[in-house]
Amino acid sequence: MPCFETDCHTCLLEIGSLLAGTAKRSIAHAASAMCIRCVEQRMPTERKCIGKGPAVGGQNNRRLDETLQGDDIKEEFWDMEIKEQFPGLLAICGEDARKLVQKCPIFLFGRARQGKSTVLNDLVQALGSNERPANEDHYKACTQGVEVHRWQCKGWTTPGVEEELLLFDTEGWELGGQAVDLLDQCMKKANQESIGEEVLHQRLVLVLVLGAENRHEIHDKKFHQLIKQVCDQATRSAERGQGGKPVLLPVVSKEDLFEDSDIRATTGRDFRKMLSEKIGQQMDVRDPVFIGRDKKDADPKRPCILELKDRLSNICQEQLASVHILRAVQLIMENKLMQELEKWEKEGVDPSHSLVRRFLWVVARHRNLRIRNLYEEHKTLSWTKAREKAQEIRSFTSSGDTIEGLDSWHDDPLRRKKKETLDTLGSFGMPSREATTSASSWAFDEGTPEGPTWDPYLANTASKHSKKGKK
Repeated sequence: MPCFETDCHTCLLEIGSLLAGTAKRSIAHAASAMCIRCVEQRMPTERKCIGKGPAVGGQNNRRLDETLQGDDIKEEFWDMEIKEQFPGLLAICGEDARKLVQKCPIFLFGRARQGKSTVLNDLVQALGSNERPANEDHYKACTQGVEVHRWQCKGWTTPGVEEELLLFDTEGWELGGQAVDLLDQCMKKANQESIGEEVLHQRLVLVLVLGAENRHEIHDKKFHQLIKQVCDQATRSAERGQGGKPVLLPVVSKEDLFEDSDIRATTGRDFRKMLSEKIGQQMDVRDPVFIGRDKKDADPKRPCILELKDRLSNICQEQLASVHILRAVQLIMENKLMQELEKWEKEGVDPSHSLVRRFLWVVARHRNLRIRNLYEEHKTLSWTKAREKAQEIRSFTSSGDTIEGLDSWHDDPLRRKKKETLDTLGSFGMPSREATTSASSWAFDEGTPEGPTWDPYLANTASKHSKKGKK
């Protein structure tokens, strides 16, 4: 959009202020912006109701940290005199969300006697343990049903953070057997272990173990069908939880049984090709990991096991950096926030309409959006209505030209009154802000006779995000 196409004195002042506040943004970004007033003159009134606020996270993993810390909630509650209640509110909102990002489930599956339990034990020892929790037997199947082994480890995906690795060891399925209920068994076992379903829906990592002596099964149709059954279950589970694509990491065990390196390379290439062709549309298929353990190399921390550990750790890190994990965390926190605010209403902490507005502002801010003139258009909103509107915000997408959303859009008379009485640092020790109002309307309930429509206007950001107020 062209810059400075205006004779408006106010507009020029706005752009001058914008350029003066580019310390934390690029000059090019600021100079390419047009002020809000000039843009709004070209926009229909009913589309001037929502804007994209200043970028606050950049990459998703940084945005995830800020969300879990409750930064967006703080932004919408900073002016309330709730010093005693607020820390508890943040703790409750973040408790279940943290479980989602601090629990890493990994499912090992495949035929019996392929070395799944041995791989699991080697992985546990590579993490620093002297234990081998899974039963092992070189001659007969040793795992019945599904067993889950929980292991606390520091820095699995995030340096310095204590996380829990959930290793699901499954019984083997034979050719002609049924693998269709394998993931269901894992889900039931997780429920018995008090592992939330959202963890399994959002963070599915499957490890398919195949022994080198059975490499001929790569070309067996029955083997393909069994794999497809398990992956179909994983896909349905992810879709129920609105999660991302499940990951499949193939592992070829007993690598020392390969006669030469050419056969090893051919096996790896064919294994990956087969999986990509059969399930590549529904699963994120990775390159195989080869694991061997001959008599001369019995160390569980040998390079092949360390490679497996690193590959699994990287997969879990990629999951945490994905948008679907961020959205799942936000949804968990929003649901908890609504529950707590409804309690606050009953306790008389604040009027219900004020709490509803703050809740919707948080939902918008989680998505880097701002809502304009919510109070002027909807002075009263019930929690039932808030649920509907929150869902509309979550599903909102923009098109066409964009305008800029401001923090000052999130305002109402009660908030302005409180700002007049709070000291400069506010009730959380955060800088108070100078509020401005807007004349445009918010269009939640403007629409067709069939019902309310959501026709807001999504905007790019170009102004300085400042919390500083007048002292």
